[in-house]
Amino acid sequence: MSVLIEKPESRRSVQNDDGDLQEITLLYKLMDVSDDASARSIANSSISSTYDGLKRDRVSVEAVWVDTVNVKGEWNIEVTYVEEEDSPRKTNEMEVTIEEASETTHVSHSLETIASYAPAGETAPDQNNAINVGPDGEIGGVDIPTPVSAVTVTKFVPDASATMAYNNQLKALKQHVNNAAITLTKKRYNSSGSLVSTNVESYAAGELKFEGYTRSYRAAEDDWQYTFRFKASPNKTNIDIGDGVITVSSKKGWEYLSISWDEEKDAATGVVVRTPKAAYVHRMFESGDFTVI
Repeated sequence: MSVLIEKPESRRSVQNDDGDLQEITLLYKLMDVSDDASARSIANSSISSTYDGLKRDRVSVEAVWVDTVNVKGEWNIEVTYVEEEDSPRKTNEMEVTIEEASETTHVSHSLETIASYAPAGETAPDQNNAINVGPDGEIGGVDIPTPVSAVTVTKFVPDASATMAYNNQLKALKQHVNNAAITLTKKRYNSSGSLVSTNVESYAAGELKFEGYTRSYRAAEDDWQYTFRFKASPNKTNIDIGDGVITVSSKKGWEYLSISWDEEKDAATGVVVRTPKAAYVHRMFESGDFTVI
C-alpha cells in the first residue's frame, strides 16, 4: 500500500505587493510505488486540484529509488498551484476603474500670497491674492493643474434588458451631473454562484458628470458590454476670494464660480488695485438620475 507524506520544507509561496497569494509549491514523498505511471496516478488523485483559491498547474514526479522486484520505491512529488487565468466576465457583473489625474485650470487668485517684494524704499501694493496683475489693473492669472478623476464603469447587461428605451435614457443623461449621492460598486459572481457587490467609491450630488458610453454585443454570453465614462470633480465649501474679502459658502464640483471686480486705491501705496466686488456660482449642466445607469 502506497504512503504519501508532505515534506517539512513544503509550501514555498509567492505573494504580490498586496500580500495576496499568487503561487505555492507543495512537496511530497511517495513510498512503496515501483513505477512512474502509478506514482503520477496516485499524485493526481490524492492531491487536491485547488489550494487557497489557486488552481493546480503542474505535478512533477521524480524517482529517488525503485525496486521493481519487490515492488517498492520512493518518489519526490512536486505540485505547483497558480492563480486562475481571467475568464470572461459574466452577465450582470460590473467593473469599476478610477484614474486619479489632473486637468489644466485658469485661476486668477492664489490661496495665499506668501510674500511680496518691491524696490528699495517702496511697498508692494496688496493685490488681494490676484496673480499677474498688469499696469492697467487687469488680472492675467495663471494655468495650474487641478485634480479630476476619470471614472469608467463596465457593465454586462442581458440582451433582453438592453432595449432601445434603455439606450435612449442613457443618451439623455450625457453631460448631466448626478442629482443625488451615488456609490459605485463592482459586482462579481463568487464560487457559490452568488452575485456579490462591493462598494468602490462614493460621490456627493454634483460631483460626477456622465461623459458618454460605448456598447458592444457579446454573442457567446448573449449580452451587451456597456462601458460608461464619467469625470469626477469634488464639491467645495468656504472658498476664500481676495484674502478674506468674500467667502463662497459652497460650490458643487461642476458648477462655475465667477467674480466681479471693483477698483480702489491700496491704502499703503496709493496704487489702484482690483478688489473682489461679488462672487457668483453658476449651474452649467443639467442634473439627472444616475440610478438608471
